[in-house]
Amino acid sequence: MVHVVWHELAKNTEKSMELTDPKRYFTTVNETTNDTRRRRQVVTEIISVTTKDEGRYQCKATCLTGEQAMGHFVTIIVRHRGFA
Repeated sequence: MVHVVWHELAKNTEKSMELTDPKRYFTTVNETTNDTRRRRQVVTEIISVTTKDEGRYQCKATCLTGEQAMGHFVTIIVRHRGFA
């Protein structure tokens, strides 16, 4: 069993906040396996994005054994409608 979640990284620090509020975030996990590999895709949708959602995000996974893995960083930039 693996716990996978996206985190928002606090600016200019090493701290992060787990995105768990069901009113703001919708997370799905899709897992596929074959004979040699297991692949998980974790997608978190931010509901009603605002400028407060701008920032850096990272996916983190924790196994029951305590092993942890972190995914790539994603940067979100919010632009107002009507701008290119």
